[in-house]
Amino acid sequence: MANFGVKYVPPKVFIKRTELIVQLNSAPLITHEAVKGPSERPLNPTPTVFNISTEISQKYNTTSKERTEPSIEEIKVLLAANNCPHIDYDQEKDAFKIQKPAAANKHYQVQRNLELVLLGVSVVAVILSLIILTIIRVKSSERIFVHKNLLFSLGFGNLVYILDIASFSTRMDHIVLCCLVTVIQHYLHTSLFTWMLVEGINLYIKLVKVFSVRKQYLSYLMMGWGIPAVIVGLVAAIRPSSYDMGKSFYKNITCGPLKIAAKIERARCWINGSQWIYQGPVLAILLINLILFVIILRVVFGKISSKYGKNKIDATRRGIRSTVALLPLLGVTWLLGFFVDFHDSVKYAFILVNSLMGLVFCIFHCVLDDQVREALRARKARRRKQSDQKTGTTPASNPMTPTADRNSRIDKFVFSAENSNGKEDVIRVISEGQDESRV
Repeated sequence: MANFGVKYVPPKVFIKRTELIVQLNSAPLITHEAVKGPSERPLNPTPTVFNISTEISQKYNTTSKERTEPSIEEIKVLLAANNCPHIDYDQEKDAFKIQKPAAANKHYQVQRNLELVLLGVSVVAVILSLIILTIIRVKSSERIFVHKNLLFSLGFGNLVYILDIASFSTRMDHIVLCCLVTVIQHYLHTSLFTWMLVEGINLYIKLVKVFSVRKQYLSYLMMGWGIPAVIVGLVAAIRPSSYDMGKSFYKNITCGPLKIAAKIERARCWINGSQWIYQGPVLAILLINLILFVIILRVVFGKISSKYGKNKIDATRRGIRSTVALLPLLGVTWLLGFFVDFHDSVKYAFILVNSLMGLVFCIFHCVLDDQVREALRARKARRRKQSDQKTGTTPASNPMTPTADRNSRIDKFVFSAENSNGKEDVIRVISEGQDESRV
């Protein structure tokens, strides 16, 4: 899952065979008598300190160098007797790997594959959304400007993550490149949330306060891209080891009566040390956006209730639609990432909701967005007009020109639309078109 759930790849934990033997020689172990059959096993085996190399030599009545060290199978049997069954030997590394239970590994593989597939779909949807928002050329729209920056941070961040998983089996493969990828990922993942904060502030100004201010492009750029740059810069200056992918880290593994110091081998290029370097700013942003989410929904539901109060079904449908449309903008579902360790069901919910963020955005803010659809229709009309001028035909003489039905006009709410002065009224009543808008 991510880095707090978000695309988090569990680290592999290894211990060299020679290091394990040294640690076992001074560890409180259940003696080899305890690994006999059930009928011969003591009822309450007492951990004792003994030298396993000496035990092996005495067992085989030899002092040869090769027999003063236990075999791989003997070590595994001894570990199993001390409640360490999930340890496997990697011959290529000449090290023992601390394995998770089979059920945990199965869930991890399913979650990882599911996440990668959904992220691939999301990246495609983000690219499509960026193309649509670029070609419509809506003049002086802060909303579209913020959307495009949010999409860029989301799509590029997911793409780098997918390449990271596919390209590096361990962080030691290409240390310098992995350090660079770590910095880029930290910056992009943080910028995703700062742009969500910008989305929340922009909606609050246009929807709740409803006052006219000058365009905030520069302020939004400084907030969306500047804050992550400051965070990454401070981390690099204060704790440069956070981005050092060549540094080795060890973890104490409690295994029955044993405490084994094992080396952590991370399979992903991500920051070392405390994850609160990343999670802290993210949590602060999400809590702010959660407050904005509640405030904005109260205003939206108030408008819906006043307009469609008599039609409960239509009001409910529009309310749900508005709620879902706000989720990819404010990112409140990412709060699930702080609870993914409680149960696998939370992890699956987190992956399904957030890995498809790009697709949800494409549907609700491109395909179903009235301003975008109107701009696409206008663009199509301009292209048809240019084509007609080249061929010498007119819309009236063209039998393929569709006739718009202007007889049944109804009032409708537009969640975000540009008025003739270029100012955005996030919720306003207009009298135009068919009932295909969203709230």
